[in-house]
Amino acid sequence: MKEQKKYENKILTIPNIITIIRMIGSIYLLSYIYKNGIGQHYFVTTFAIILALTDLLDGFIARRYQMYSHLGGGLDPIADKLLNWGIGFVLMFKGLMPLWPLAIAVRDIVVFLFTGYLFMYKKIELKPTMPAKLKMCFQSIGVIATLLFGFGYESYLWIAPISMGLAIFMVMIEPYFIYQVLKKKR
Repeated sequence: MKEQKKYENKILTIPNIITIIRMIGSIYLLSYIYKNGIGQHYFVTTFAIILALTDLLDGFIARRYQMYSHLGGGLDPIADKLLNWGIGFVLMFKGLMPLWPLAIAVRDIVVFLFTGYLFMYKKIELKPTMPAKLKMCFQSIGVIATLLFGFGYESYLWIAPISMGLAIFMVMIEPYFIYQVLKKKR
């Protein structure tokens, strides 16, 4: 426990550096897709996969080596949203994906405001629920599948719609899980 306290107020931890690199890489990728489209879809997809894997890497390092920090706890979800919302919105803008990312973005904003309210006024801190983690996973798969294969309903093109559908399903069931956590905290 003493080891964890040591990192809580640190800024330059390895997980935080990885998260910041993911944010910078996401901005680069978004501007690249916006300017050039996804014609070079192997490059775009590989870069997006690498950025998505850094999310797993920084979380693994933070847990394994007890390098949790307040800054990392705030930056990580922002980096996740930047990558997934950003690619989703650029793909929507380019007409390559339906409005599904918008529904997920609305959920994320509502949950952010709700958890912020709970933290600020009720002193209740909520950790991400399993549906929230699965939503992120399915959303990432949907975005990456869209980059790689396109968004459609034929053969391998179904990967993106099913993944995004599962992400939206997780959005719909998550309030129940949040309710269960809040019930235990009373």
